[in-house]
Amino acid sequence: MTDQEPIARFIGSVEAMRGEGTAEAPLVQGVEHALTELLKEHGWLRPEHTRGFPDRYRQHVLHVSPDGAFSVVALVWLPGQKTPHPRPT
Repeated sequence: MTDQEPIARFIGSVEAMRGEGTAEAPLVQGVEHALTELLKEHGWLRPEHTRGFPDRYRQHVLHVSPDGAFSVVALVWLPGQKTPHPRPT
């Protein structure tokens, strides 16, 4: 069982800032603060959103705003996995 209140509060906060027409720099700072607070919480990420792939990282989409302006994703790496680096051309 998860407590969805923290993620709902985060999304609501971001939507409120966007709805107020917050300028870009304060919006970025506000989202940073809200995300910092969200990440202090535990238990809000659903178990299915913690599962990875055996051969690469996995992305779980948690939220997409109705207008598509922002999304929230969880990226999962299993032990020993890393982000691939592009090969030089």
